[in-house]
Amino acid sequence: MATGTLIFISLKLFFGFLLAFLAILAWAKTRQAAWLFIIVGTLVRYLELIYSILFELEVLNPDWGYTGNFPLLPVTLTILPLLFMSIGFLLFLIQKRKLS
Repeated sequence: MATGTLIFISLKLFFGFLLAFLAILAWAKTRQAAWLFIIVGTLVRYLELIYSILFELEVLNPDWGYTGNFPLLPVTLTILPLLFMSIGFLLFLIQKRKLS
């Protein structure tokens, strides 16, 4: 494996871990639904990062996570963080509108 690739993977793991760690700390401090959805989206994004790195390093079987010819797990792990964060932002906007 090239040194540049190893550094890139290490940086993704480090900053992904940092983001997930801070999300877990924030989870303990909030009870607002909007923030909880954003935090869950962040954690699922970290899972997607781990999955993609394991797939890139060929630790996982290339067929793992596929249903027939459809990449069910990769697509799900890519879409879920966006969905959770969208719901979180929508709840935030709805909540702010009710307070105004």
